Amino acid sequence: MSWVVCILGGASGCEFTEKATSFLESLKRDWAAFQVVISGSQNPGGSPSGTPSARDIEQGMKNAAERSKAHSEFLQEMYRVVLLREPESRIEFGNLVDTLNQGASIEGIYNGLIHSSSYRELESQNQGASPQTIRAFVEEMILLQQVLPEEERTLLTEESARPLPDLTPPEYVESQVGGGNSAAPPTPMVQGSPRALTKVEIQAWKSSLERLFIGSSIFTLKRLLGDEVLKVIAHQRSYPELLARWYGGFALRSLDRKVDFGLEKRNSTDEQFHRSWAMTAPYDVIQWEALNRVHRILNETNERLPGK
Repeated sequence: MSWVVCILGGASGCEFTEKATSFLESLKRDWAAFQVVISGSQNPGGSPSGTPSARDIEQGMKNAAERSKAHSEFLQEMYRVVLLREPESRIEFGNLVDTLNQGASIEGIYNGLIHSSSYRELESQNQGASPQTIRAFVEEMILLQQVLPEEERTLLTEESARPLPDLTPPEYVESQVGGGNSAAPPTPMVQGSPRALTKVEIQAWKSSLERLFIGSSIFTLKRLLGDEVLKVIAHQRSYPELLARWYGGFALRSLDRKVDFGLEKRNSTDEQFHRSWAMTAPYDVIQWEALNRVHRILNETNERLPGK
């Protein structure tokens, strides 16, 4: 059973309202319990002697197999949405599944893919996103940046519009300020919060960004938009109700793009459903659900994707 379907409440016995604890934390506990059962160091409901019973071992192995299958399904979706291909190396894919099984974060796996040498090759070899993709990227970027305080917004420059150079660590994306032309958000602060932009300001900002990213790879645009999504979510992490409200609006607005986001629940037009789900969903899963949406939006708009 897909872990995404489970988290979204799309399967019987796995309603999203019952997700009171973190999915990844439960994975860690299950994995730790399984290791304990195998080692026989404790007796979680097993035989009085402290030796794990056959039932303990069988259940532990069953839990581990189910988690591994769920993680495999999740990673396959990430490969298809982010890299636009199936996993090519069984060994590499298996290592990633094992990493998730042992408690790695979804954000860590995503960042590993998006800053990998394979992804850099995709950026370099697929230059020139379609005008529709650039337009969608700019519109989504502006909406995301308006959620952030001015000092946390990303200064997009000519350097931003290029593929990442080889062997550049992920920190480069967060720290780069570059030189030359740039498209800085034109929003002053009012009592610590960004004021609403006028239509004229938004149009000027939009035009400068569209010029800046002419010729950029769709994979560069996907990377930058994904980074901004993670930044917006991190900014609201300490305020679950604010994050849930933002996600509800974000999910509903993304449906205006007429894109299939992969699951029936994701395509729901009920904003309250998305908001309620985000109130109880694990932080990592909220991150992926938002990343999934922006990647699929750009994928759908581009006419020059590999294989098209």
